[in-house]
Amino acid sequence: MNQKKFKPQIIGKPDLKTRDEILNRAGDVLTGMSSLFVTLQELFPDSKTSFDELKYYIESEKPEKFLKRKFIVDQEIQVKGIKIDALVETDLLDVPKSDFEIAIEQRLFIQEDLSRISPFYSPIAYMQMDENFTITIKKEYIEKVEANTQEVTQNEYQNQVLAHIESVRDSLNALIELNAISPRAGTKQMLFRFGDAFMRNRFEHIPTEIDPNIFRVNTIPPLKRPRIGQHM
Repeated sequence: MNQKKFKPQIIGKPDLKTRDEILNRAGDVLTGMSSLFVTLQELFPDSKTSFDELKYYIESEKPEKFLKRKFIVDQEIQVKGIKIDALVETDLLDVPKSDFEIAIEQRLFIQEDLSRISPFYSPIAYMQMDENFTITIKKEYIEKVEANTQEVTQNEYQNQVLAHIESVRDSLNALIELNAISPRAGTKQMLFRFGDAFMRNRFEHIPTEIDPNIFRVNTIPPLKRPRIGQHM
């Protein structure tokens, strides 16, 4: 006999505000990276720029040197007796400073967007580039954010308990709609009054039963009686 496969259930409401904030900021990083990639492609048309180079440049502590090295390779610049590493450190190169400044500014904007995201939620490692040079965020990133902005059950027993708790919640909400109990007292007080609708078992025997006297006129009803003509 095949056992039913356990399916985690969301407990309560997910933290949609936090989830959306994280995903929106990750979207800002994605937009910035896409724009920066276009800039680098135009700046270095012959050598091109790989996605790994793009990520390296964003995380580099010396972006100017990355651009100078990339310029040397792209323009196939050679100076007799001077290696590339040494040439990068000199001022012998006639680099397009204005274009470099644009690329450096774009990188700075991306760094600012990343600073507004917890390192745990950094989207860089979850980004990918397809054959058309389009950068996207992997589905795993969205799943990670969602998994950490909501609580879920861990086993089938918790699923069963949660189902009953949800039933109580739905009943309380229905009673509020019927004006049988007031939400103004707070959730705990509502639950206390809701409990008055059941028989008082001296030793908490189960199953419990509904108190048949809850609507009797000659008792103090735990539930509000509707006014004449209301919900009749």
